[in-house]
Amino acid sequence: YLSQVKSLEERLHKGERLASLGILAAGMAHEIKNPLGGIRGATQLLRKEMGEGHLLQEYTDVIIREVDRMNKIIQGLLDFSRPHELKLRPTNLHQVLERVVFLVLLESPSENVRFVRNFDPSLPNVKADPDQLSQVFLNLFKNGIDAMGGEGILTLTTRMLPGYRMQDGEHEKKGMISVDIEDKGCGIEPGVIEKIFDPFYTHKAGGVGLGLSISHRIIEEHGGKIEVTSTPGKGACFRVCLPVVIRRKDV
Repeated sequence: YLSQVKSLEERLHKGERLASLGILAAGMAHEIKNPLGGIRGATQLLRKEMGEGHLLQEYTDVIIREVDRMNKIIQGLLDFSRPHELKLRPTNLHQVLERVVFLVLLESPSENVRFVRNFDPSLPNVKADPDQLSQVFLNLFKNGIDAMGGEGILTLTTRMLPGYRMQDGEHEKKGMISVDIEDKGCGIEPGVIEKIFDPFYTHKAGGVGLGLSISHRIIEEHGGKIEVTSTPGKGACFRVCLPVVIRRKDV
């Protein structure tokens, strides 16, 4: 019981910190975005005036490229700080997963990446925003593929988690659905796991470090959670848990 209370307190404090950071990030992003647009526009005009092949063209190209990179970071900040109004409806998780698999395979050569599906066919629908869930799974799939060096097998497993019952206002969360995304990549060091959902924490070259933070927030907004287990050198498993919501009168 004490461990459960401590876990809830840690999640509450983390949520408060992320909310405060989100407000700060939104303000900074708006202040920085406008001058960056001016810098990019002026650099493009300068490049045009110099003409193709000018000796200084490589420098204007660097400015434009770095401005675009900063804009990517700022857009990530805005996505992180902006509250999303979830469009909840009965959602088939398997359909969401298949759609995201299709999108990933469009970007990756089919001979390099393979998905193994261990789906529970009796899985009930969840009340969710399928577009927001797609964003979460797309991020987790890509992270798994990156951890395997761009090629390998991702195993997707869905199941009902038994014994989970939780009261929540007018609803009762009676049961939890889990989606496991397991890779055979480099794994995550024990001291790193507790930090991976923190904003701007990333080991990826050129990464922004907001993908997992945004994913974590989306799942929490659905009343769920993300858990991570990993063995360094042998891979990692991200478990997305979502509640099956049943109204009291139906229980």
